[in-house]
This record gives sequence, structure tokens and C-alpha cells, in this order.
Amino acid sequence: MNKQFLLQMLELSNTNRPFKYVSELLLQIAVDPELDDNVSIDDFDNEFYSVRSISWIKQCFNFNLK
Repeated sequence: MNKQFLLQMLELSNTNRPFKYVSELLLQIAVDPELDDNVSIDDFDNEFYSVRSISWIKQCFNFNLK
């Protein structure tokens, strides 16, 4: 997935009911020097990202329009 697209999805999820936590996650992903322009779920290590963060990221990766 494109990192910019992931950031936009998280930002959009934070529009209606803003959470400070999601804003911090957005910043963390944006400035992470280990992430390339294209990311996979495996790029988000438990060492640097909380279980909660990884859960939010997984929701973006698993998003489907029906």
C-alpha cells in the first residue's frame, strides 16, 4: 500500500471524531525513516508501534468496498 494513501485513510478516519492518539500515529508514520513509499503490514514492528496502532493500520489494509 502506498504510505500516503495509508496516511490519508487514517486522517479520514479521524475527521468526524478526532482522537489525539490517531494524530500521534499519523505523525509517527509520516516521520518514520524506516518506511518506504510502499508499505506492508510487516513494516510495522511491535518494537516501535503499539498493538493498538497496528490494529488501526490493519483495518486500513483490510478495508473493502462492497
